This record gives sequence, structure tokens and C-alpha cells, in this order.
Amino acid sequence: MPANKDDEAAPSPKSVAVALLDRGADILAVDSAGRNALHHLVGGYVRETAETIKLVVERAPALVRQPDKHGITPFQFALWRLAYHQGAAVAEALVWKGLSYNPSSTAADQILLMASYIPEAELRAHIRARNPQGETPLHRLAANVHYPVVRDLFANLLRLGAGINARTEWNGESPLFWFLSSAPSGHAPVNDGRIIEVIPWELETTIETAHEQSMFDMCDEAGADWLGARNTTGETLLHAVGRTKPELQLSSSASDRPLWREDITQSEIEDRRVERDAVIMGRWRCLVEEKGLDPLAEDVNQRTALDLAVVFENRVVLDIYKQADA
Repeated sequence: MPANKDDEAAPSPKSVAVALLDRGADILAVDSAGRNALHHLVGGYVRETAETIKLVVERAPALVRQPDKHGITPFQFALWRLAYHQGAAVAEALVWKGLSYNPSSTAADQILLMASYIPEAELRAHIRARNPQGETPLHRLAANVHYPVVRDLFANLLRLGAGINARTEWNGESPLFWFLSSAPSGHAPVNDGRIIEVIPWELETTIETAHEQSMFDMCDEAGADWLGARNTTGETLLHAVGRTKPELQLSSSASDRPLWREDITQSEIEDRRVERDAVIMGRWRCLVEEKGLDPLAEDVNQRTALDLAVVFENRVVLDIYKQADA
């Protein structure tokens, strides 16, 4: 009895790729943007494409370092994806040989494989590469360092020469701005009254002030310009902290889709809120008391960091000065 078509397993991406190559498909072909097969394959980090990536890299290793029309190679594109998404399999990928990584991670396998085809002398240039907006991989990582695995990768990039003071083209911000204006995931109620915990990409966060100090220390070692950093609107790093929202706002974006935890308790929520507030307060105090930034310094619109704290309802920063005036 013939098998039902619905019961037949779909061909794997690798088997399709092999079939196409065996029939004369050009593995070196590029699209109108100059992107080769690897550019497209590394874009998703889905487990189903891992073997296909390995196949293409092994058959055409030169593709790893072949830039598209924007000058971005597949390896660099993989770094953007790594830095932008916080999936556990992605974030645990430490991209250079000699560093610890999760051997079961599909993303790690893909990136380490590509890295093995790049001379070590070129790796620094790759991690300093910019996208068309002038962002480096360090910018994306800096916004998510409250994830332990992302923080480890951030540290490794700094050790390998990533630029802590590199400014974007579109707003002139260094990775320091992205770090200081971010905050760990919190909790929020939804319309039906249930409580959810927002955990982007299924990765738990740890909010500990000890990790904050290690971030300041590693940025210092990398030559962070705390006092001189200004974006295109004249904001200082204190402005970045001032516009941090202590309460996480729910998003309908697919990348921020929340996971439901109906068993979470009000006590857990309060503990996380207290820890989150401590992180924001610690950043503000460190910049003012240790780095010497002025909370009354104005941007081009004559707004101080305290003004932004009012606009963004940053009660943590505002409470610091309410307590001082009491």
C-alpha cells in the first residue's frame, strides 16, 4: 500500500541543498544585494539549517569572508544576529576558538565553524565592523548585558579589541549609552488581571548589582569615555539613565512576545522590582559620584538628565533627589 503523502517526511534543507548542487547550482551565486548563500543561511539560526551551513562552508570557505554591497560578510552578519537576538542557543555562543561555549548550541557551531576559516589577525576587524547605521555588535550586546551569557560575550569582545567608544551614525551613541539606558526584564499585569513575567527569547535574567560593578570595571579597562560621551542631541550618559523606564512596557512585537508564568507570586514580582530599581539607582550614583557627571548638564534642547527622568517617569532617579531634599 503506497504511503500517504501527508505521512512522508519533508526533505531536509541539507538534502535539498545537496540535490541542487549536484544538479549544477552555483554555490558562489549572489543576489542583487551582493549576498551569497551563507548570508541567507545564517540569518535565522534555525536548527534545520545548521547542516546546510556546514555543507556550504566546507565546499566554499571563501564565502565566509565575502562581503555584500554594504561590505558585510556572512560572518559579520552572523555577529549582528547573535548580538540582536537573545535566544539561549544564540546568546551562549562565544564566537572565537579558545573560549568556552555550549557545544550543543546550533548558533555556536555555526559561528565557530565560520570563525575557523578566518585568520586570527582579521578577527579584530570583524568585531569592529559596522552595519549601515554605524552600529557594531558591541552596541547590540550592550543593551542586553543583564543576561549572563550576553555579558560574558560582551567581555570577550572587549578583550579582543571591540570599540567601547564607537559611535553610531544615526544618533552618535556609543555602546555605553545602550548599556545604561537598558534595564532587565520586569513584570507587568495584563488585561485579565493575570501576572506575566516577560522573558525575551526564553532566557532568564539575573539582576545583581555585583554584575553592574563588573560592567563598569570592564568598560574602564577598555578605555570608556564616561565624561566626554555625548550623542547627536547632546545627551550625556546620565541622560541615558534618566530615560530608563523602571517599569517594563509590554510590546506587541514578535521579538518581545512574553511567556506566561501563571505560578509567579506577588512576592517574586516585588523582589524583582526592588532589584531592578537598585540597578538603575546604582548606575546613576556611579556616574555622578565616581565618574563625575553633572546631572544638570543640558542637551541641545536644554534638557537635563533630571528633566528626562520626569518625562519618562523614572521614579528611581527622582526619588534620589526627593530623599536628599527631605
